[in-house]
Amino acid sequence: MAQLRCPTCDREISSWEPVCGNCGTRQKKEGADTKNCPFCREVIPATAKICGICNTNLENPFPALVAKSPKNPIFSCFESAARIFIAVFAILFLIGVIAGIMEGVSHGGKKEHARKKHCYANMRVLLGAVEMYNMDSSILMTDLDEKILVEKGYLKSDPNCPESGNRYVGSRLEKDGKIICVGGTKAHGTVD
Repeated sequence: MAQLRCPTCDREISSWEPVCGNCGTRQKKEGADTKNCPFCREVIPATAKICGICNTNLENPFPALVAKSPKNPIFSCFESAARIFIAVFAILFLIGVIAGIMEGVSHGGKKEHARKKHCYANMRVLLGAVEMYNMDSSILMTDLDEKILVEKGYLKSDPNCPESGNRYVGSRLEKDGKIICVGGTKAHGTVD
């Protein structure tokens, strides 16, 4: 009985065994007109220049080891979809950045509006405190004196304008009852 060598583990196997008992590799029999591919060990024609199984170039086998595998058309559609997704994501990101910049620009007006409203609210509180003081006191407050309003308990604290450097002024409070925000950077107006 003829003894063969397993192409994978190089163990001796008998010619009647279909697979190697050691590693399980199928037996490949070479003939005069065939040979084993040195890479996939399949039986191929002896004159073959390229293995029909693994597509290895048998005359120059090393470029086959580093060559890119052929593109699968199924995966190529995913590649184009991924590129489209990335492009759409980049566009949405840029729109978000531009919107954020525009929102920041528009916040300047919103902040100024909020400061103005805060200032008007302070002037209304002061006017209410002066009216309550004038109702309770025998001496009427003619000019705004925030310290007296705080000392007598008509205000918890001295209200400050949100604009630094501004102050509240009131004169002839017993008649007209007007309080004005003046000085500093911007005058916010009058409350009567």
